[in-house]
Amino acid sequence: MTKCLIGFGCSQYYLFIFGEALFKLLKFFVFSIINDNNKTNFFGFVPILSKHFLIRSLYKYISFIIGGLLFNYFNIKNMKKEKNSIITKRINERLTLKGIIHNIKDNGKGKHIIQVLLACFIYSFYNESTGILYFILFNNIHFWIFKFIFLIIFMNVYFKIDIYKHQKCSIIFNITSNIIILLIFSFFPKIENDKNYPDFVDKNSYQIIDTIIGFDFSFIFVIFCFIFLFFIKSYAKVKTKVFLDFYFISPYKIILDIGLIGLVLTIIGLFISSFSECQNNIIKKYICINEKNNTNYYFDSIFIYLHDLKNNSLIIEIILTFFYLIICFFEFTCEIMTINYLNPMYTLIKGNLYYFFMRIILFIRLSFGTKQFIILEMAEICALLGYSVYLEIIELRFFGLDKDIRKNIIRRGDIEAINIINTPDDYYDDENLKNGNDNNNIKENIEFGTN
Repeated sequence: MTKCLIGFGCSQYYLFIFGEALFKLLKFFVFSIINDNNKTNFFGFVPILSKHFLIRSLYKYISFIIGGLLFNYFNIKNMKKEKNSIITKRINERLTLKGIIHNIKDNGKGKHIIQVLLACFIYSFYNESTGILYFILFNNIHFWIFKFIFLIIFMNVYFKIDIYKHQKCSIIFNITSNIIILLIFSFFPKIENDKNYPDFVDKNSYQIIDTIIGFDFSFIFVIFCFIFLFFIKSYAKVKTKVFLDFYFISPYKIILDIGLIGLVLTIIGLFISSFSECQNNIIKKYICINEKNNTNYYFDSIFIYLHDLKNNSLIIEIILTFFYLIICFFEFTCEIMTINYLNPMYTLIKGNLYYFFMRIILFIRLSFGTKQFIILEMAEICALLGYSVYLEIIELRFFGLDKDIRKNIIRRGDIEAINIINTPDDYYDDENLKNGNDNNNIKENIEFGTN
């Protein structure tokens, strides 16, 4: 029977990847404005929360705190009941950390706490910084392929990882194809004949950024901001894997810490924003909000939010806000669990799945820029294929590209072990006389599972 040239790996933990993408899609279509003419979301209405970026962040981190406390409590109870089996399972599944580790829990506990808090701070800082950059229309030049590059670097810094032939091909294909596609896309006009954005009509991503900021070549600074943010976020993800696997920190404890730090950062940002008027005329025109019949514009304001609540259906907003809390917590929990049970590289797939399906639905609903749609979907498909080959979700069974996938390495090891065990003892006696080696010890070690 002819061997199929393409195979697929599977794991129950892939559900976390799809779960995160699904929650992200749901949050976007309920709480994002997708039609500027009618000011509606996908379902034909706009929750008050949709217009308040920092208020949404505030609720998001509150959901992390509440959910983190609740699930961490039950997790601790379960750990006490199944402590030995869980620790054994985690040791068997975790990656191998570089460097010699002896009694890792006693190796500078205070230092480890600082590292955990730093990683949690980076998560919160990244979320708010990228959120602001996206919110003010800078998202068209975030070359997200750098996430892949930085994660590979940090994974190799902290863990003992061999990069095999199929993974090298994946890296070359993924980086090359996506840099070319994203560069081409960045030079396309983003807004064509749209009366809602007269300042941006027929301008590409770089020109839009220069128009918003008011300086030529200011897009270079924005690009470096994105690259820096991708760098620190990749570091935080890999360090989170270290904390989960080697310090046995509960994933819900990390979610709780991120929630606490993020809440503080958001309160500070919301306080500043509520008392500082928008000065940039372009941002004021397209981004900032104001109360009705009020000429003062703000990036966000707790006072405008409370005013809007009074003049709308409070019950509906409370229900939607509760719904938002649930979505935010489970979306982020899926990301942390993906890192916990798989590794940080798998979190990249979520973003491409999310944008791939989001654009298809928006294109069907709004029929925007066909050329832009095709180019961006090509980038998502190339990235998904590249990630899937690298992570062995897709197996390329030709040109020897499947020789060093994980299951084949394990299979070869099992066959070699069986061959050694089944080799007659007389063979080892003859080899001992020739080489002066105690090969019987090798056989005994394999039989008893030692090395």
